[in-house]
Amino acid sequence: MLRFERRSARDHERAVARARATDDPERLFEAGVALLRMRNRSGDSELFFEKACKLQPDSAKYKSYYGLALGLRGRRLTEAEHLCEEAAERKYYDVDVLVNLGRVYLFRKKRRQAFETFQKALAIDPRSEKVQVELQRMGVRRPPVLVFLSRGNFLNKYLGILRSRLERKLSR
Repeated sequence: MLRFERRSARDHERAVARARATDDPERLFEAGVALLRMRNRSGDSELFFEKACKLQPDSAKYKSYYGLALGLRGRRLTEAEHLCEEAAERKYYDVDVLVNLGRVYLFRKKRRQAFETFQKALAIDPRSEKVQVELQRMGVRRPPVLVFLSRGNFLNKYLGILRSRLERKLSR
């Protein structure tokens, strides 16, 4: 699918330069993905995905990656979430689209929605490394200390911190 996977940074730069001069949405998309993979250049990918979305506004894949690029930069997170949700509604069976939505939910501090989205993606493709990596990054949350209070209640927070510290000291 994506031709940039085994190329060097110089090859990425050449491909990006060629993509700047084109109006082919697929080439713009591939250049955006290449820039996303280059950690220090992920912000530039936003421009390529935006242009690809303008050229082909019905593409769920382009919207999803545009939303992810916006989220990675921490800019316009509401718009990023909206773009990814719209893409997920259209392509609810695409693991990449769901992973992008889950990541944007994490940027917005919506852990529950992110977890549910990653679970949907895992149901579609149980072997997906992307989904498994994101779930591992999220970690496993323990149940609240006082189950009759919400997780966000200050008592649960501080008792959870104390429980965690006590368990760490006892395990040494």
